[in-house]
Amino acid sequence: MRLYERVKRYAALSDTSICMLHNAEPKTPCPQSRYFCGNESKKQAVNFDAVKEEYCRRNRINGSWPSVDAVLFKDNTFLFVEIKSWRNFEEHQINANDTQEEKERKIKAKAQGFKLKQKIESSMDICCDLSKDKKLFERIPIVYVLVTDVATQLSPMELFRARLGVLSYKAVNVPLYAKASIAQLNALSIPVRYKFCQEFDDFYDSL
Repeated sequence: MRLYERVKRYAALSDTSICMLHNAEPKTPCPQSRYFCGNESKKQAVNFDAVKEEYCRRNRINGSWPSVDAVLFKDNTFLFVEIKSWRNFEEHQINANDTQEEKERKIKAKAQGFKLKQKIESSMDICCDLSKDKKLFERIPIVYVLVTDVATQLSPMELFRARLGVLSYKAVNVPLYAKASIAQLNALSIPVRYKFCQEFDDFYDSL
């Protein structure tokens, strides 16, 4: 797709993967971290944060501008991808003795801080400006994908075990993460998906 090549050339970037754009530990891409699942995404992506930084530099835009983490394409569809780590949040902000209400409050506040709407809108604006076409996305189908590093749902057996109280609190929180994230995505007027990182390549192939 020409748009993909255009944004890649703009910042003189090479293709990468969404795994390399996810810092599972501070300044440590997931494949180089202790959290790596051993299965790096094979889909080529562009680091859109780097494109945004180059755009701001050339246009002398100061301050922090929101943008998605990556862009990809599949046939005629352009994908904007935002990568969020619930794993780090789980380890550092959720306590085993938190009440259900405390957990839900923390998770909801975290999801609201994602600023998903601002990120997709400014990223689309950059693409339109680089293409000199304000109506670019009236012709190009797009999908906005929120990729997370925890499973998006529990299996039926895990749900049963959760009801019995024998699952770890980390697993039990999975539905709360999905609910809070999807609530933010539902506010958008474009096609959106919420995917577990290890399922991303299968999702991409299914488009």
